[in-house]
Amino acid sequence: MVQVPTQMDVTIAVLGGLFTGIVAFRIPRQDLDRVPLSGLTLLILVYGLAGWGLAIARVPIGAWIGAAVAAMLVGFGSSIQLGRSGLVAFGFAGVSAIAWVLRQNVELARWSAIGFGLAGLWLWAVGGARYRMERAGFRRSPVQWSFAIVGWEGLWMGWLISTFVAPQVGTWLMQLG
Repeated sequence: MVQVPTQMDVTIAVLGGLFTGIVAFRIPRQDLDRVPLSGLTLLILVYGLAGWGLAIARVPIGAWIGAAVAAMLVGFGSSIQLGRSGLVAFGFAGVSAIAWVLRQNVELARWSAIGFGLAGLWLWAVGGARYRMERAGFRRSPVQWSFAIVGWEGLWMGWLISTFVAPQVGTWLMQLG
């Protein structure tokens, strides 16, 4: 059953749209030419899918706050550290996938492989976007703020899609699982 958006959902959507507009108009126009849109677009897609997944699963507000804090904190790492961490996560995903194939604790191995794989993708997406922004000449502080904003915007957009645009898709996915 599709849940009807509440007044609180509408309030969150309006405030999120307002903050998105403020952020969009506060970007200095001379910096827009240097912004690596490919890296940030990939990153907002990753965060959007994460927000969509959180909204579909109807997780409590604490998980949303944790995801937003993680989105902000991962931007503090250097691109090399993020790349190495992503590689380690992919290694753990591979070990978990091998355990899954060998039928050793199947549920744990499956979810571990999926979780580590997604963490590796996330870390590589952030590391790649950070590398592109550093090469474009952005200083450390604007890069960190950019990643925090992109992370929060992506999570909000994922929630917005699940709540207003396509709530029936989340219901359908939950019924499959």
